[in-house]
Amino acid sequence: MVVNSGAEHDQNLRERASWIDLALFVLAAVFMLWGIGSYGLYEPHEAQYGGGATEMVQRGDWVTPYLNGEREVNKPPLFYWLIATSYWALARFGLRVEFVLRLPSALIALTGMALAWQWAREIWNLRAGRFAALMLAVVSGWYIFAHQLMIDELVSVLILASLYFLWKGICKPAAKWPVILFYICVGLAVLAKALIGLFFPLAIAGLFVLIRRDWALMRRSRPLLGLVIMACVIGPWAYLYEKHNPGALNYIIVNEHFKRALDTREPHDYGRVQVTVAAFLMFTAIWTSPWCLFLPQVATFSIANAFKRNGERTTVNDAILLLVLGAVLPILFFLPFPSRLIYYALPCVPPTIILCSGFWSAPDSWRGWKLNLAAGSVALLGLAAAAMTFFLPKILSEVPELQQTPALQRVIPIEAVVVGTVLLVCGLLIFLKKSRAALAGLVLLMSGLELFNVHEFATFDSITSSKKMVKELAPKVGDDCVWISEGSDEVGAAGGTAFYLRQYTNDKAAQVLIMDEDPSRPPPKYPGPPLHFLIDRKQLDAIWNSTTPVLYVTDFKRSADEWETDPPTLPSKNLQEVKLPDAGDRRVYANEAAWKRLQARGKGKE
Repeated sequence: MVVNSGAEHDQNLRERASWIDLALFVLAAVFMLWGIGSYGLYEPHEAQYGGGATEMVQRGDWVTPYLNGEREVNKPPLFYWLIATSYWALARFGLRVEFVLRLPSALIALTGMALAWQWAREIWNLRAGRFAALMLAVVSGWYIFAHQLMIDELVSVLILASLYFLWKGICKPAAKWPVILFYICVGLAVLAKALIGLFFPLAIAGLFVLIRRDWALMRRSRPLLGLVIMACVIGPWAYLYEKHNPGALNYIIVNEHFKRALDTREPHDYGRVQVTVAAFLMFTAIWTSPWCLFLPQVATFSIANAFKRNGERTTVNDAILLLVLGAVLPILFFLPFPSRLIYYALPCVPPTIILCSGFWSAPDSWRGWKLNLAAGSVALLGLAAAAMTFFLPKILSEVPELQQTPALQRVIPIEAVVVGTVLLVCGLLIFLKKSRAALAGLVLLMSGLELFNVHEFATFDSITSSKKMVKELAPKVGDDCVWISEGSDEVGAAGGTAFYLRQYTNDKAAQVLIMDEDPSRPPPKYPGPPLHFLIDRKQLDAIWNSTTPVLYVTDFKRSADEWETDPPTLPSKNLQEVKLPDAGDRRVYANEAAWKRLQARGKGKE
């Protein structure tokens, strides 16, 4: 089988980047960084990573993450390291701590954009590279997770980078550097998300070999060298981690992967966020919106260009095939597993966007059924969005999370009108074969919505973050106050409270005690010594009835309607409820000592 020398993408690289590309990335950087420090850490996930990373720095232990003062051994360290490095380097300069902690997420998103720009540029041309960067910057999933501490965007970039270097190795079979970089990226992906980071790059490479029947690629990929490189990347941390936490590697591999896949993970603390196959596919479409509207056209374009023409396979064919596999495999892989979560398909986003950029930049894309279907679907969606304005007020009034944010309920229908109008215009532009103008309209629409909505993230501070609650109460009850959490689906909720106690009190080792008797809120079962923050009902009453000030915080996920069907475990007597305007669905109770302090300092029952 003949593989060309890579002259096609070498020719594309002769098209030099210009000030336009520099301006594009400067604007993208401002766009990604906008507002990342304006809202508290969401619980439980942001609190888990942000709290764990800050405790790494405070303890000087960069091997084992800690959360709420105890070991947190269910995730590899790379994402923690990135956040901890940002915190160590920048927190001293007086920047908002949320900005410092989320900065790595924004930079990861920009790295993905740069890689998409480069790969699309090499496959097609510089215009396609610019399209890829713009499309990825505003695609909803990429923007949302650039503004939250979630590990999946980091994994997505590392998987994309590994596929890019795999392709470079195919283009330049005599060169060793692409192979080395491929295995380094795979090793880093393992340090980010363990076996998932290993599986996807190697599975995609294996499928590529099977489809191409390029058995020589297996030899050229130097698997023994790869094992050595990955061992050098992963090995030092794995050795120290297991030495400091015996049984932790087995816990990550068996409990966090195989048992999770079989829905038997202990504890089963993710039941409320598991989704059906239909919901998983729906959220995958949301993460790739608005470009998912052109999926039929992009799919036919990609399949047609993934295979050899006139008997000769080209490096462009190979790149497109790798991107197709990278776009499809993360979706298909998780469909059979009941433990699927809404963001597991995020690695499909960058490859999908690069393929979209190729379709949009191709001169013969917008004709026939492709043009008519695109124009019709965009215009129909615009009509639907505009029509929804009449039904949204009633629908939104019934959403529990939005009942506490009346301003947001008023704004969403206005957004629907704007979205509907712009989509109608973009549909008309596509019909008139003004595809670049339509692309510009969609980019402006998404960027406007996202800049507005990132401001609205602060609206949910009281619902999903402990920040406002701790900021209000901690100075009034004093540093010696004991905080107790009823517990939630994950320790991250209490970890968020502990994180903000360290920000708003003088106790830099603050810890929140957690109830461990509720089977619907199971505590983690890590290998090694027991977790000292767990207490039972007897210990709760002993602390509550002492002379020490104590605050008890209920589960932030329990809505007002669930209080009768799922009553909390509360102290047995001497309860005083503290009314807070910014506590969301949490309820806060004070014992006698804490209540006296709150009354003396102007905070009590209203």
